[in-house]
Amino acid sequence: MLEKYIDQAYEYKLSGNIQEALWREKNSNWLLEHQRIKNQIDTISDEKQGYIENGVLLIELAQRTEYIYKTATAEVKRKLVEIASSNHV
Repeated sequence: MLEKYIDQAYEYKLSGNIQEALWREKNSNWLLEHQRIKNQIDTISDEKQGYIENGVLLIELAQRTEYIYKTATAEVKRKLVEIASSNHV
């Protein structure tokens, strides 16, 4: 939707229906807003990936708890215990 406003405003600028100064101001604001939204989407995507990774570890833990815990590195053991005891699952 925001990109539509940017494109339409640019067409208005080219056709002379909007003043250059107003177009620059609006375009600058829209580009900043576009970047802010993109950053939020990226943050959500990163968080989602973390939840997916934790979910996979939890499923593995549930299926093969004893074997994983006996053979895992200290770091993996710590992560599995952290996931199993957290409120985020």
